[in-house]
Amino acid sequence: MLRRIVPALVLVCCTFAFAYSDTITGVRITKVEGNKVTWGKGMFDKDLKKFVIDEKTITTSTVAADAVIETAATKGGKKGQAKDAAPIEGGLKADVFSKASEKNVNATITTTEEGGKGNITKISVGGGKGGGKKGAGA
Repeated sequence: MLRRIVPALVLVCCTFAFAYSDTITGVRITKVEGNKVTWGKGMFDKDLKKFVIDEKTITTSTVAADAVIETAATKGGKKGQAKDAAPIEGGLKADVFSKASEKNVNATITTTEEGGKGNITKISVGGGKGGGKKGAGA
């Protein structure tokens, strides 16, 4: 009887843990200090022709010690080959985060609680459109 109850309890606990986590896309990381990340959610403004962060959504969150920090998986590159997500060496100390205050970092984050509250358990850097060099090939 105990052999049936224990796996069922584990499954229920995992289901609730997953239900309370939240994945937020369209995030721009604006500052990284130690294990604290300041980020905001926004959208592309067609009139200004740039990504604008909604000031009401700017939040500072703590990154969990065992958080996964990786590049985002892409659907296609040259000749339609997909790239898998890869870990970023150095974690939050990597160059991409050290320049976050100068140029915001596009990311998708996963937090322990809904609404972007709680600790960050995963940061996937990259994605979004554009980013190419202007005048390339001209």
